[in-house]
Amino acid sequence: MMICVRDLVGCPYKVHGRNKSEGFDCYGLAMEVESRAGKRIPDFVYNDTDLKSNEQTAELLFEGISAKKLNRPEPYCLIAINIAESPSHIAVYLGGGKIIHSTQSYGVHVSNIERYSNRIYGYYRVLEHIEG
Repeated sequence: MMICVRDLVGCPYKVHGRNKSEGFDCYGLAMEVESRAGKRIPDFVYNDTDLKSNEQTAELLFEGISAKKLNRPEPYCLIAINIAESPSHIAVYLGGGKIIHSTQSYGVHVSNIERYSNRIYGYYRVLEHIEG
């Protein structure tokens, strides 16, 4: 399955951003890409005090998401990336060694996964499909 994400590249970064016209934070972008892949992930509103440990942050990020932890990335899986020693950044694997994510510095952009290889906490395949 191929989904188009090209139109998202260049969207601005916005804290708690959840749409293309206003901008995305990393989780809002993940919600949008997974939705285009026919999967729903619940919204996650966070603050810095939520991000206490790898395990706790991963639990918060994936609470309510039907997901399977993977040994290696697969197209359109979520990638939890350690920033400041906790998996506080989410990207989506596009395949071919590329991820799409939103950062404060660059907004929505595509990066090489190798850039983050030593900071990846885990890969997660969202299992829940949108009905309808």
